[in-house]
Parts: sequence; structure tokens; C-alpha cells
Amino acid sequence: MSTGARHPGILTSQKTGKSTTLSDSPLLDRYELIARSPGLIRAKLSDIEPAMRKFLEGKIEATLRTTRSAKISYDPATTTIKTTRVTGGLAQALSVLNVLTNVEKVHAFLPTVGAWVVHFSNARDGFGASDVEEYLSEALKVRALQVLSPPEDRALRGQVLEVFDGGEVSRRIRCALSDSGKSWEFESCGKPLPFEDVKRYSVKSKRDRFTRALLIEYLRKLGARPFEESFYRVDASNPALVIEQKETDPKFLAHFDPISIFDVDPKTH
Repeated sequence: MSTGARHPGILTSQKTGKSTTLSDSPLLDRYELIARSPGLIRAKLSDIEPAMRKFLEGKIEATLRTTRSAKISYDPATTTIKTTRVTGGLAQALSVLNVLTNVEKVHAFLPTVGAWVVHFSNARDGFGASDVEEYLSEALKVRALQVLSPPEDRALRGQVLEVFDGGEVSRRIRCALSDSGKSWEFESCGKPLPFEDVKRYSVKSKRDRFTRALLIEYLRKLGARPFEESFYRVDASNPALVIEQKETDPKFLAHFDPISIFDVDPKTH
């Protein structure tokens, strides 16, 4: 393995030139299933916390309506919103996401060396939740990003960059393998960002129109390096914010099919 010159910090195969790990950080690689889909919010944690509590309160109300229609027993009094601060570094902050559920229940907001706050959740499918970024962008009147970028040798293949401004999608670029797995799809909407290589989107090979290297380059132009451990700054002076929708009814929790993140192979997801 060698470090690819195309985008420092991403390991590439000498034989194929494709990225085979998420980053050069063993820690981020260990949490690849969630770390490959970061959300980024250009806001202060002190503003994010009350907005997220309101967001989750709305989720609880929606759950009550859904369970009633599905005739599932659910008492909203058994669900609480718990907020904690993590000061022990990036490893401790990521460890709160060790248990994945098919409906995300835990959100970690990590401070960085820049103006961005990075959001990860314990969503089992590893896609993250753009509705969080969309909501916070609208509620706080800020820019937010939703990214999907698995290494190129995974079952889930493709790159996605969504930019939210004031809750609206101002730019979206998606290049991904089709559901059939037989062809590649490329789409974009919204006004191109000033630094985009728009000529690249016309090349014959759809797969090459928006690569992982290009996505990472765009993120850097936006001041974001979510796949580099040095981008994060979690310590006593800069604690991470963890907000959990905690279920105390074990029968109801079982509906969310909890599983350890270390029991899921990211190569097959």
C-alpha cells in the first residue's frame, strides 16, 4: 500500500490506484461504516444542542403516530433525550456509536480545527441522515453538508455531496453504481460551487465524472477534511456533543435491531 498523491491521507492500491481504506487513520477506518458518511454543519455546538433537542422531540411525536397506525405498543414517556459532553478525545467520542440501530438513536457532534462541526450517527445502514443537516441548516440559517464516500472497493460504491443553505439544497452532485450493479449514474443539480471542475462532468465515463479524489478536493476547498484525524479537535476545552434518543422499554428497542458496529463488515455494505 502507498499513500496516493491525488489526495493525501487516503491509502491507494499500487496495482489499481483505487482507494481501499477510508483514510490513513486506523481509528476512522475502524469506524468506517459511520465515518464514510459525515454531515458537516457550519455552526456552534451551543446553537446545535437546542435545535437538535427540538428535532428529536419532533421525531418522538412522529414515532407515536407511526406506532399507533402499525398497532405497536409505544409509550413516549419511555423515551428520553439525553445530552452529554465527551472530553476524552476522538476515540471516546466515536465509541458512543458502537451500537448501530436501523433507526438512528445516537448523534455525535464533533468540534474541528475549522469552522465546521462534524455529525455522525449510529444509523445501521451507514448512510447517515441528511434530514439532520437539512433541519439544522434551516433552523440555524447556516450552511451544512452531507457526504457519502466509501472506499472504492466496497459493495456500496459512489460519491455524494449535498450542500444545504438555509435548509434548501443549493448543490447536489451524485455519482454512484446503479441498483442493478451494471451501470454508473451521474447527476447534479443547483448552481456549481466556484471551484468545481464542471468540464469533468462531461467525460464519457460516468464513473470518472465525480471520483472520491475529486470529492475530497472539493471538501478541502470548503475547509473540511472529515477523513483526516487531524481535522478533529475533541478535548477538555473542545468537548464533543452527544445527543441520544434513549429508549427504556426493551420490547420497543428490539424493533430497532441493535447490533455492534464491529459485527458488521463495511466491505459488504
